[in-house]
Amino acid sequence: MATRGKASPTRLDRKKILLAARRFYNLGHTQAEIARDLGISAGYLARRLKKAKDDGWIRIFVDADREVELAAQIMAKYPHLRHVEVVPSGSTPEATARSVATAMAVWFDDLLDRDEELAAPKVQRVAIGAAWPQRLMVEQLKRRQNRCSVGPTSLAGSQSPQLEQQTASVVATILAHRMGVFGAHPHSPKLRQYLYDLRLETPTNREELARWWKELERRADYRQMREFWRSCDVAFISAVGINRAWPSTTRQLATLGVSVERLNDIGAVAWCAGVPLDAAGQVVPLLCDTPGLYAHGLPDFAITQEERAVVLDLWGDRAVDAVDLVNASFVSHLFCDVLVASAIISP
Repeated sequence: MATRGKASPTRLDRKKILLAARRFYNLGHTQAEIARDLGISAGYLARRLKKAKDDGWIRIFVDADREVELAAQIMAKYPHLRHVEVVPSGSTPEATARSVATAMAVWFDDLLDRDEELAAPKVQRVAIGAAWPQRLMVEQLKRRQNRCSVGPTSLAGSQSPQLEQQTASVVATILAHRMGVFGAHPHSPKLRQYLYDLRLETPTNREELARWWKELERRADYRQMREFWRSCDVAFISAVGINRAWPSTTRQLATLGVSVERLNDIGAVAWCAGVPLDAAGQVVPLLCDTPGLYAHGLPDFAITQEERAVVLDLWGDRAVDAVDLVNASFVSHLFCDVLVASAIISP
């Protein structure tokens, strides 16, 4: 867009420079066409346009939609984020969740497409949560053959009666089928199956918890799961504010005799993969002898290497209280809706 400013001495007067700028930037004419009409060289015109822009005669505006503008503001505020995508807040929670899911599916498909062009693909282990957008995302992913190993982000609920709420283990199994991991991987023969599906008999009271945790750490399948988390290439996680716990989490808190008010007092800001986190992404211990609730492993997602990705989705009013988690350095990719994005960039 051409704007007026102070005159500049040149054999092209100010009016002609602004007209040339309008033709080039607004109308899409080539510099060669404009230069020919003005009787000058294209090189000279390019220099004059650059000087006019440097002098403030020309300002370029990108007429982006609100979502793009919000994403740009979030990335400016949190430079550690490598990718931010904002979707419209839908008229229903399902509409919003589906929009977030679609954006994540497009991103993940594109990531895998580019990765598969490499002689030795780098994305080999993927962990996924059970939040609504993650479940919907799996449905939209391109089917692939022998692509990568998959595991859930959480141990909680492998045998949950609330099957309609699909646990992370269930969603991971579905994703594993879509990624074709039950056959040998062409570039890594060791990746032959869905890597783990830990079966747990979780404790029902506080007294059993410490003993249960010590026994769990001695299990070979648990150690295999921890190794999977430590070497994970992409992890999809979700979060809600600490005051908006899932029903299963509320019951587990009651079992432990821990209140949400207590979690607020000790710095917890969000529930993520079944554990309470502070704004730095660190687990807030519920009891001195256990690092988490009935789920564990999220600290192993504290991925600092450039090529790894922790993908966080925040959407709807349940997530507004969790926006402080965007501060956490382990989060590298963010997908959210306008409601949450507006809260993130608020002072």
